[in-house]
Amino acid sequence: MGIIVLCVVIVGLFVMFKFSAILGGIIYLMAFGYSLYILRSQVDYNGTLSIIKFLKNIRKDNFWKEGIYTVIVAVLPLVILLGTYLWIFVDTARSVNFFYNLYS
Repeated sequence: MGIIVLCVVIVGLFVMFKFSAILGGIIYLMAFGYSLYILRSQVDYNGTLSIIKFLKNIRKDNFWKEGIYTVIVAVLPLVILLGTYLWIFVDTARSVNFFYNLYS
């Protein structure tokens, strides 16, 4: 299942760069929510969810089970910064070019 979630993240980032930052961000957030759900299900009720703990426990044998999900959750701040930049600058330029070509 980790490979499918990784493919969804890649599709979300591709859509973010090529078409729309908002749509790509929504696709990424769906994969993020599922990854966070999987990581929360692996924590006992007395423990707390710590991404640092999951990052330290990534090994070759558990990478496909929880490592992918941990990386997806840990990269969220970078994706938010990238999505904000693409939304403000790139999507605005795409809209301006679309309307310029539409009316010229």
